[in-house]
Amino acid sequence: MSTSENTLSLSSVPNILTETALIAIAIALPVVMHLIPGINVFATLPMHWTIFIAGLLYGWKGGLIAGVSVPTLSFALTGMPVPFVLPLMTVELSLYGSVTGILSEKTMLNRHLIVLISSIAGRAGFIILALLLSRTDSAAQFAINSFAPGIIAAFIIIACTPVISKIAAKNLRIE
Repeated sequence: MSTSENTLSLSSVPNILTETALIAIAIALPVVMHLIPGINVFATLPMHWTIFIAGLLYGWKGGLIAGVSVPTLSFALTGMPVPFVLPLMTVELSLYGSVTGILSEKTMLNRHLIVLISSIAGRAGFIILALLLSRTDSAAQFAINSFAPGIIAAFIIIACTPVISKIAAKNLRIE
């Protein structure tokens, strides 16, 4: 385990394989969802789920590794996310993973609250970078256009990823 009893160490083979699987799933899910007629990836947020789980399971390092590598590898392998969104999503997902991990390691906060706070931090990073890169003149309108389609999925992520990560952690702990 890591320095915190709340997260696992990335030093065992099962944990490294699980982190790798989370990254692979985050890359594969959007591809699969694009193939299903009527599914809107902007409404389901398929990359986001496993980033939060990585942070909850493996702390800030695991969350950051997943958050940086998923959009980068996905773009290299599939061309998604599109170049316009790639830097924004890289910052967003990196913040999701690292903030989730830091809060998991360093606080005794409820995991649902951790994912909520991390979600807000990631979304804020997305908007701030969009403003810095002059991708928008209106942060409020950009936020509405960017985040409104996925609001239901975001709430489901906040509700489900802590439960999923707790089950996974139980199965990965080597006593």
